[in-house]
Amino acid sequence: MRDIQKTKELLKKADLFIANHPEVLNMSADDIFHKLDDGTEEMKCLRWGIMTRVSMLKLNGDICDIVDSLSDISEGSLLCEYIGTVLQQEKGISLIMRYYIFTQKMKTPRLLI
Repeated sequence: MRDIQKTKELLKKADLFIANHPEVLNMSADDIFHKLDDGTEEMKCLRWGIMTRVSMLKLNGDICDIVDSLSDISEGSLLCEYIGTVLQQEKGISLIMRYYIFTQKMKTPRLLI
């Protein structure tokens, strides 16, 4: 897992960007990834934070519903890692609970761990 503090800082920057550019909330992850690419290193990282926040807005319901919603994200994606951090740090959903739900649903526990 990447440094938690750096991830938290990235998410704060993403929150600020979204506050100044609320139109990104209506964009798909692909649009965010491609349309916000200005070639700078900062935006290369910031796009992942923005995609995380936009993805989190689409997640609702209990933990089982959230796990189902996340099962389509590509293995090894930074988005998985960042969403996992948000679930754990901001929503209080533990790593053990996520693993348990995956094993109960017979899904590979590759996501968010």
